[in-house]
Amino acid sequence: MSISDLVAAELTTQREYALVFSESLAESLAEKWRQHGSTNCIPSPVMRVDGTYMLCADLLSEVVPGGLLYAMWTNSDQEAIAEGVEVVLLSEAVALLPPDPESP
Repeated sequence: MSISDLVAAELTTQREYALVFSESLAESLAEKWRQHGSTNCIPSPVMRVDGTYMLCADLLSEVVPGGLLYAMWTNSDQEAIAEGVEVVLLSEAVALLPPDPESP
């Protein structure tokens, strides 16, 4: 599954996947959001224990025309994003999240 596959996919399919990427791509994402993002949808990548970041792939439902992140997406280097993002099953991605400090 690729980013372009996920952009074209149904929301139910998008919810099964996560986008995993480097800190530099996370920083680039934050900068693009500051320039072109919507305060109604703020991508907030979560750092995993291996130092990579992740977002749930259902965020891609907002990069289509009319979506809250469409301007951000169209003003981004989509090829660089595709090269820098690993698409993994959500269950695999969350397995590397840090433990919740509130959990017993």
